Amino acid sequence: MRDAMTASFYRVEGTLLPRHSVTAAAWLAVNAQDLRSRLPRLAQVVMSTALRAPGPLQRPHVARRLAWGCVRGMSEDRLIELGQAFFTSQLQPKIAAFARRLLQQSRAQGHQVVLLSNSPAVFMHPLIAELSATALVAPEFEIREGRATGRLRGPAMNGPDAVTWARKWIEQQHGQWARCQAYSSLGDDSYLLSAVSHPCAVNPDQALRQIAQRLAWPILEA
Repeated sequence: MRDAMTASFYRVEGTLLPRHSVTAAAWLAVNAQDLRSRLPRLAQVVMSTALRAPGPLQRPHVARRLAWGCVRGMSEDRLIELGQAFFTSQLQPKIAAFARRLLQQSRAQGHQVVLLSNSPAVFMHPLIAELSATALVAPEFEIREGRATGRLRGPAMNGPDAVTWARKWIEQQHGQWARCQAYSSLGDDSYLLSAVSHPCAVNPDQALRQIAQRLAWPILEA
């Protein structure tokens, strides 16, 4: 009898690619079609960095909304064009060789590769073909009347929500959860890593490193 489908879940940021959210937002702002709008869009991104810095003013969720608010008013076609251009020029060259080997290993084991990202899907979609992935989960820019509102919509892929989504996805695919794997660099993904049979911390941040060491999870450095 053929084995049931199973999957390897890969966090994109920090695992397959450098973390790039502010860089991507700034790149979008600088490449806005309307020259007059570039400076205020970029200023909005710069303001968001202050809310990301450790300290009493830190507001990561507010910073994220502020940073991606720089796309407000951009046309959907322009966003798709810029997303592809950003991927080709900024992301594709930075996909690590070791990351490609990890993905190849997962596919060789018969796993479907599922990419998880908190970055807008307009940047991430090209990764599906580039990495021969089965699926991508990432937020989408909200579009109204052909223009971006500056807000993101889509499934929450943080903490326990990532586990809930992953289990539901496997169930919908009639897959086998018991053999699933997960790879991440983020402490917030410790919930997902704890829920699979093969967790792996890749270039982990401080929080995930401590958890991985305590639980004797494999740690990969690149």
